[in-house]
Amino acid sequence: MLKNLGLSSKILLLVLGSVILTAGSSIYLSYQNAATALQEAIGVRLQGIASTASLMIDGELHEQIKGEADSKSKAFLKLRSILRKVKEANNLATDIYTLRRKSKKRAMKFIVMTNKDHYIGDSYKPPQEVQPVMEKVFSLNKSAHTGIYSTENGNWITAYAPILDSKGQLVAVLNVDTKLSTYRAQLRSEIMSMLIIDISILILGLLISFFFASRLVGRLRKLSEATEKMSLGQQTSPLEVDSNDEVGQLARGLNRMHESLRVAMEMLDDDDD
Repeated sequence: MLKNLGLSSKILLLVLGSVILTAGSSIYLSYQNAATALQEAIGVRLQGIASTASLMIDGELHEQIKGEADSKSKAFLKLRSILRKVKEANNLATDIYTLRRKSKKRAMKFIVMTNKDHYIGDSYKPPQEVQPVMEKVFSLNKSAHTGIYSTENGNWITAYAPILDSKGQLVAVLNVDTKLSTYRAQLRSEIMSMLIIDISILILGLLISFFFASRLVGRLRKLSEATEKMSLGQQTSPLEVDSNDEVGQLARGLNRMHESLRVAMEMLDDDDD
């Protein structure tokens, strides 16, 4: 089928394939970069919120909360009020809570939460993807955030910050997370912007390619017609050479061939005389 296509069509198909391949690669790489950048931006924001909020939590006050019986204590009510203000100020859709280690094992328990229904002392087992980040917070006393991880409740990014007592000892960690329902919407918005740009570049590239391909094919067509006339002896004047590119070189070569044929024909005519 390609054999039946004209040169201009073949050039356009080649350019179209190249542009689509380039645009596809660009979109894929842009998507990966946008996803990574957006994920990191969300994680850094959550980590900043967690770090700031953890400094507002009195470690000694937090240690006074032992179980569900302390749900009406001044310590619990005061710390929950602080966390609720943090949640409201940062427009967080998910609740904030603190976690205390039950033992040297990785099992944790809830202490203070912004939820209306409290569950002080309930066990919490961190997802496997979260455990290295949480261990980092416990070992280094520094805040950190996860990448995207999945649970039965959806996809999440979580940040943890250490809660310290007056002696600088870690007594709990503060948990701030977000469900990635808005993440995908943000990512789609960025990808749509990239698609619009890439499609615009694709159309512009095709228009430019069509312009140059048409010019090239037009010049080659003139050479083809001139060559046909030469073969029939109808082309007496040299071909016009208007460039130094390959087409111009081809025209010069045809002029030299035409001149050589003319001289040879004149020599033959002289011999006949």
